[in-house]
Amino acid sequence: MTPPDTEFLSLRMPRVSPSGQDVLALLESEQPDIRSVTEAIHRDPVLSSAVLKYANAPMYRRLVEVTNVRQAVSILGLANVRLAVMVASMRDFADAYRDHPLANAIWSHSFTMAAVMRAIADMAVPRRAEDIELTGLLHEMGALILLTNFPQEYTQLAEAALAEDSFLEDREKAFFGVTHNELVARVIDEIRLPDASRGAITDFPYMEEVPLAGREVDDHLAVLALAHHLHEEAGRQPYHPRERIPDDPERLRTALGLDEADLAALRQQHEALRDSYGVGD
Repeated sequence: MTPPDTEFLSLRMPRVSPSGQDVLALLESEQPDIRSVTEAIHRDPVLSSAVLKYANAPMYRRLVEVTNVRQAVSILGLANVRLAVMVASMRDFADAYRDHPLANAIWSHSFTMAAVMRAIADMAVPRRAEDIELTGLLHEMGALILLTNFPQEYTQLAEAALAEDSFLEDREKAFFGVTHNELVARVIDEIRLPDASRGAITDFPYMEEVPLAGREVDDHLAVLALAHHLHEEAGRQPYHPRERIPDDPERLRTALGLDEADLAALRQQHEALRDSYGVGD
């Protein structure tokens, strides 16, 4: 039975903590104060832990482990602190499912895509790299929302999609009347997702080709699609169903101004990153 659309109005949703809201507000000022940001993070143990974990992630890791928030903020940079706020909010929201195979697959995929997309964006559109990384991190947040609210039903949908190697979005649409991508646009105003990220996440499964019209959302879409092509080429992670991926990777590579050497380097980075994230701790 398909849940009525009104049921989505009462779904349990991720919430940013008061300290996290303070951090986001500080980051939106013209000249964010690092000390104030650090103090706001210190007030929230969950957020502090997320910032430290993110600073010690494979893409940022230094020779010595990062053990304090001030050091973590310095390493991440203020823009990437926003990512840590999102991670903290989503981890807290989905904490009951930290050992669920599908939840772990979603986290692993999201972190891998965020890292690979950041690498692509650093090469192709560096001025937008941080927002594009955020798009990668959050593009499957709707799947965690559906899993957390409908654990049995959503697990069964994912298992059926895996067994038949079919698209999970089709099963979501048939059962819930909404895909996890569409759900992102409905429910996450609170975490202040940029319009380009929102548009890219919502449009991603529904286009044959990325418009490549020079808009910011087109850059997000092109990087999101190319990262998924690289991921599909290397083989999906266990428990993660198949996704629709728009466009041709060669067209995307050309549009982003990348050559074959860049693509080879990205494949190598992807291989190093895809199994590096511990998502259940």
